[in-house]
Amino acid sequence: MSLTGNLDFTPGMYRKLLEALKEAGYSFLSFEEYCVTPGYKSAVLRHDVDRKPENALKLAQIEADLGIKGSYHFRVVGSSNTPGIIRQIAGLGHEIAYHYEDMTLVARKEGKNGVTANERLVAEAYNRFRTNLDYFRQFYPVRVISMHGSPTGRTDNRLVWKHFDYRECDVICEPYFDIDFSETLYLTDTGRRWDGERYNIRDKAIASVNGVQGAAVSDWKVRPVSGSLLSMTKEGFALRDRYKIHSTKEIMMLSKSGYLPDKMVINTHPQRWNDASLPWVWEIGAQSVKNRLKKLVIRFRAHNTIN
Repeated sequence: MSLTGNLDFTPGMYRKLLEALKEAGYSFLSFEEYCVTPGYKSAVLRHDVDRKPENALKLAQIEADLGIKGSYHFRVVGSSNTPGIIRQIAGLGHEIAYHYEDMTLVARKEGKNGVTANERLVAEAYNRFRTNLDYFRQFYPVRVISMHGSPTGRTDNRLVWKHFDYRECDVICEPYFDIDFSETLYLTDTGRRWDGERYNIRDKAIASVNGVQGAAVSDWKVRPVSGSLLSMTKEGFALRDRYKIHSTKEIMMLSKSGYLPDKMVINTHPQRWNDASLPWVWEIGAQSVKNRLKKLVIRFRAHNTIN
């Protein structure tokens, strides 16, 4: 049975969100465009395609119907990597990005998941990264990448940039390093809600230490820009605290009132957006369990430490 668009986390509700943002005067950019020239009153629609790529295609078709461009971040693993769907989404005019997890895949292969990665493992991960990047470039001229963070994994996939520079692969944007969120609101549907920060394990902002930009990664090959998620400023944290948004309808209401900031990155996970009743109900139950497990993981782990 197909669900009504009045329910949250359905494709129908996603269409209403886009229509509200368009009516409020937002333009929609790819990450590649945003990293070069953010423009005035613009938003990036980021989709992390962790699972159910068929759901991503539904969102991509909605965006194309409305003349909107999205940014679709695909993993190389089978739950995400469906070549036919990637081609269709690229054919609709959307940006394709590589949602990388090469450090985790290498560590898992060698039975070292959960330990600090050494230089040999990082080098192997970098070689795997380049191979996978070339793979996705057969569908789209990929110049944007983003870290995939498994809630159960102990290895941070960004570790590869301690010894290597993705810019040498003609990559111009990794949002955790290259987007200044001091004036850009970052909304994510983590936890199947828009205020699920407490359920976030990897996708978290790390403050600059004593005003030192990117202090946690100060010796890395790639340094984050000031205000990025790896070097968050006081202004960035204040912007996040100003907007306590729980539902998609609240985003729509704020857009109509003119209260939303002029620049936004809206991050969705398409597997959460379903128009059939059984998957929609299943996602509610599964996400509730995941949220409880994440809280336990966060409680027993220094979750904002990169290791």
